[in-house]
Amino acid sequence: MPQSPPGCPLVAFGARLTAEGRLAARTVQGYRDDARLFLQFLATSTAAGIEPWGSLAQVTPPVVAAFIEHCRAERGNNRRSLARKLSALRAFFTYLGETGVVLGNPARQVPAVEFARRAPDALSAQEALLLLGAVRSASHHPERDYCLMSVFLHCGCRLSEAVDLRLGDLNLPGRWLTIRGRRSRLRVVPLTPVAARSFADWLNVRPAVDHDFCFVGRAGRPMTARSMQYVFGKIAARSLVGRRLSVHKLRHTCLALLCGAGMDIRSLQEIAGHSDASSTQVYVRAFSGDLQEKMDRHPLNSLPPRLELLKPEGI
Repeated sequence: MPQSPPGCPLVAFGARLTAEGRLAARTVQGYRDDARLFLQFLATSTAAGIEPWGSLAQVTPPVVAAFIEHCRAERGNNRRSLARKLSALRAFFTYLGETGVVLGNPARQVPAVEFARRAPDALSAQEALLLLGAVRSASHHPERDYCLMSVFLHCGCRLSEAVDLRLGDLNLPGRWLTIRGRRSRLRVVPLTPVAARSFADWLNVRPAVDHDFCFVGRAGRPMTARSMQYVFGKIAARSLVGRRLSVHKLRHTCLALLCGAGMDIRSLQEIAGHSDASSTQVYVRAFSGDLQEKMDRHPLNSLPPRLELLKPEGI
């Protein structure tokens, strides 16, 4: 990992990103590493054409572009990695501007790195059923663990969101669940009948404990992300799904199945808790089926294709 020059503001930059809560912890760490690599580039590269590190105010768009090219040519980064590095520098210089270190943001004047977004890796409906079918044989707490799998597969929860679920977030009579997403944003997700039943079954056997976290682990303590991953790993190993699985893949599966079932992009965005519709658009492109076939089902396709063949109204 690249070392930071003395006195650089990377720790405070990372703390700011964490406090804002927009980015996952791994993304924050990645942004810090990218900014650190950029500072090292400034300190060692003659291509930068500026004085050694210590004068960030001298950085211009060509310097940022030279760094991106350095990462491509010398470090072998692909376009996705280059795009992430440019995003990191845009955030870094925004922070430096807010703290008075620089006056502008040279990274924002560098053209974005285009790359093809990969389709999310999701299970088929049959594979999801195989996974759920393995719960009873793999689990010591089948009601809890079936409910947990349903939270991922029916509600599209992230792992961190499942950890944070409280009893007060659940409304069984109304069949909806309040989920705390990133930046503490709340979203309300309707519960399918199967998900609602799984919650009811779990609450019937949930032990009486002195906290209101929904999922209870060993010794009555709230389940952690690690304990949920452990439970998932046991179920995945027992299932007949013959490929590598992860908890986050269940969220992808939920959104992919909803998209394939015809859910519109706006509703899908609300279920997913995406702040940017472009994140949801990836599912639409990958799982919505043949768009040409859907357009061919347009109601006006029943009309004659040529204007002169249309009969005047009333004739």
